[in-house]
Order: sequence, then C-alpha cells, then structure tokens
Amino acid sequence: SLRYLSYSVQDDSDSYYGDYQFLWTKVFFFTDRTILEVAQSLKKKGGMKALDNKLTKYHTLQFLSVEEIASYESVQTHLKTLAKTICAKLGVYLENFEPFIDNYLNDWLFKGFSDETLVEIATYCFRNANRSLEKMDNFVQNLYSQGVISNQNFLNYQNNINNLDEEIKKIFSSLNIVEIVT
Repeated sequence: SLRYLSYSVQDDSDSYYGDYQFLWTKVFFFTDRTILEVAQSLKKKGGMKALDNKLTKYHTLQFLSVEEIASYESVQTHLKTLAKTICAKLGVYLENFEPFIDNYLNDWLFKGFSDETLVEIATYCFRNANRSLEKMDNFVQNLYSQGVISNQNFLNYQNNINNLDEEIKKIFSSLNIVEIVT
C-alpha cells in the first residue's frame, strides 16, 4: 500500500501526502505499484516533490504502467550516455544534457545517424576545430543534405576529404607554395 510512502519520504505531513495520493491515483490513474516503483527509483532523493514531478511528467507523456516508464527511462539513460560521449569527444562540457538532447541529438537520431556515426563525427569536428555544438550541428546538417548518414558513408567522406587535401598539397608543392591555405 501507499501508506509506506508517507514514512519513507520524511518531508510531508499525512494530509499533504493525502493530497498527492488523491492526485496520483484518482486524477493521474497510477497504480500503487507504479507509484512505489517510481518512488524507489528516486533513491530517497528529493522527497515527495521530486516524486510528484516525476509522476506529473509521466502523466503528461501518458505513461501509466511500470513497463512504459522503465522503457522511457532506459531510453533517456542511453541518450544521456551518448550525449556525454559526444560532448567528451567534441571537447565540450555541459552540466545539463537535456537541452543538447532536445535541440540536437534527437534530431540527428531521427534523421538516421547512428550512435557510432555521431561519435565519429564529434571526433572529426574536434580534430578540425569545429569544437562547439552549433558547429557540429551545421556539419551534421551538411552531411545529411549530402546523404552522408551511415558510418561507412562518413568514413568514405573523410577519405575523400583527405584525398582532396593531398591533391591540393601536391599542387602547392609543384608551384613552390609553402603556405597552407585553410
């Protein structure tokens, strides 16, 4: 029963808890099991307010079952891990990854870029002085417009760029031009 919650979360009175219980079970239609699972996932951080915020978010997203919520949280954990990896490869520090995920990462994944390709692109951007999320996004949009989406296509793209650079160096060398034009 949900009576357990009022003792496990120590910041609210019984009447305050009753208001939450009414909201969660009668308005949001969460089962006791779902509420308890979400409460346990918080690991006693944030109290009733944090639990209410989570349940309100799930209600807004129309997730009612433990399975739907667990699936959503699994995807969110994956996206956050991928975002951390991309930012590390790019040399960018973010305290909060949600805006990056919402504004960039979801769009890139929706367009068909794989995790592996995005990590490769971030590494490429770092090596080529495109060390911001905006510059990486511009580069990703450019690749997308050229149809370069898969990891193999991106590797081919890099090889083509490297071959062009070598050709340009040969031309400069034959003309005795020592300055490198970027």
